[in-house]
Amino acid sequence: MNRRFPRREIIKVVKNTGQVPSYFVEQSHPAIIAPETFEMVQAEIARRKLEGGKYSGVSIFSGKIKCGECGGFFGAKVWHSTDKYRRVIYRCNNKYNGHKCQTPHG
Repeated sequence: MNRRFPRREIIKVVKNTGQVPSYFVEQSHPAIIAPETFEMVQAEIARRKLEGGKYSGVSIFSGKIKCGECGGFFGAKVWHSTDKYRRVIYRCNNKYNGHKCQTPHG
């Protein structure tokens, strides 16, 4: 079902770089979220940016446990992933990243 479009229906979008005046209107419609909620979210985003951790969604503890030795985050690692001794452990992500964190495996 390939529809062909005549040339008159194709519109070229051009960014306004000052050719036409642009206007910014405040308070023109009700806010989708409360201003207090917006400010709380902005503060949380700034806090997370300062911590330097990223949300991976892989493990419930990833990015939440900090190493007491070097300050890095702990992450889930799998030992013996293909046999009956499979085990998920948490260890400092800086263990082998050049920082040589001395925290033992957990």
